[in-house]
Amino acid sequence: MSIFDAINVAESAMAVHRYRSEVASENIANVNTPGYHRKEVDLRATSFTSALNGARAGTGNDQSSSGGMFTGGSIDASRGAVRVAGTRTVGGTDYDERQQALMATTDMLRAKSAFELNVKSATLLKSMALSSLEIGRGS
Repeated sequence: MSIFDAINVAESAMAVHRYRSEVASENIANVNTPGYHRKEVDLRATSFTSALNGARAGTGNDQSSSGGMFTGGSIDASRGAVRVAGTRTVGGTDYDERQQALMATTDMLRAKSAFELNVKSATLLKSMALSSLEIGRGS
């Protein structure tokens, strides 16, 4: 897996967590809307660890048919390590508006934290790539 593949994985994860933030903000905005039901984003983890181990070993196991991201002995970075499996409406709850707002705010904070961690990892990977280029130039 190249450093650029790792950056693509971080980028994919940022897009997923940005979407989670959008859904959480919609929940916050509609907390007082009559008949509105809170939505949750269902995430599906791809088999990142096994794909990474397989890529290192060069085994060539293909998990693409089962929703994995490992194809032909390398990691398909465009698939990322996590993806949105869907969005579902949470109905039939007896929560009042304050509880709904608290749950939506908690969802927003969790998505924000995950997004920030992926930004930090992408920044670190970028720094590593630049350092590698400087070493290659002999500086």
